[in-house]
Amino acid sequence: MRALLMVGDNQYGVLSQFATGMEKDLTSLGVAVELVVISKENDLSKQFSPLLEYDFIVSFNAVASDIAAPGYSVAEYAKQKPFYIYTVDHPIHLMRRFIGLNIIVLCVDQEHVGFCRLCGIKAEFFPHAVSAKSVSAQNAIPYQEKSDEIIFPVSFFDPTSWREKLNPVWNQIGPLVERAQNITDFMQLLGVLPRGNRPASLQLDENIRRVCFTVDFYLRAKQRIQTLSYFEEQGTSLTVVGRNSEQYQDIAPSHQYLPAMEFTDLQQRIKQAKLVIHNSPGFAKGLHERVVEPYAMGTLISGINLDYLAQECDDFFIQPEAIHALSAEQYNQQQASAIAWIQSQHTWLKRWQKAIPELVQ
Repeated sequence: MRALLMVGDNQYGVLSQFATGMEKDLTSLGVAVELVVISKENDLSKQFSPLLEYDFIVSFNAVASDIAAPGYSVAEYAKQKPFYIYTVDHPIHLMRRFIGLNIIVLCVDQEHVGFCRLCGIKAEFFPHAVSAKSVSAQNAIPYQEKSDEIIFPVSFFDPTSWREKLNPVWNQIGPLVERAQNITDFMQLLGVLPRGNRPASLQLDENIRRVCFTVDFYLRAKQRIQTLSYFEEQGTSLTVVGRNSEQYQDIAPSHQYLPAMEFTDLQQRIKQAKLVIHNSPGFAKGLHERVVEPYAMGTLISGINLDYLAQECDDFFIQPEAIHALSAEQYNQQQASAIAWIQSQHTWLKRWQKAIPELVQ
């Protein structure tokens, strides 16, 4: 079996790291994998073979899904063989790239799957994972040897600027926005998505889509500030790592703010840290890389408004109020449970064996 993985140029090497992990696990399953970083400046025919030579193709964030050259047409390929689009964010931000194509969207969140299917797009739940080769309890750092650092990986989002973008429609949607906890919640309140027994009542056109993804960014910006403020009020100092994070200094001055760093450097910092704070309201019922990556390295997770995650990871999710009472013995036990959970359920190897049963060894 032969596969093509396509990833675009990506800041800090995040997507490239994901794709490399996926490549390793597919290779271990006997798949001949070509991992290509798509560059607009280069001739596609020199970057990979004609598409029909591959048994399946995976495009990260729909990169190159619009190519149409003879022998390289995604639209023609997808009529005959599986073309997967792995979306690491809510599909509403990317759907214009693949709408109308016979593709399968791999979603990291169950609510993203429901959104795609409502829009008539084939989608499967494919939460984030790590390479099976990268998970080892022996490589985890025990509590006694970890730093006291609690890392919050987050870039600066300005709620004021995102709120201003909503001014033209605020009189119509403002109360719904302020009630919503995340983008799915907002689309349900608006009527784009069904809510309980109430069916969807508003068609998702381009204007509504633009409003929804702007609301998504506004809600993310608000919740980042809520998280920073919560931990400051609790007397818990965070190390905030991300682009322009120092702009939060006036809002929550007790935290340390560091610029964004390469993903591999951030991974090493996370591995040494005691905890990672997670916040991502666009992923209410799924697994983000900032969950599985730290757990795989032996670093536990905490955060606010994470009901789904707290339920899924009940044995090793650290409730915020319990951070300062955490003992070395408790931590090391929960660390072992978290690593075992990742190894047994959340590797790319497990994901692809489920998606393509022929790969089960």
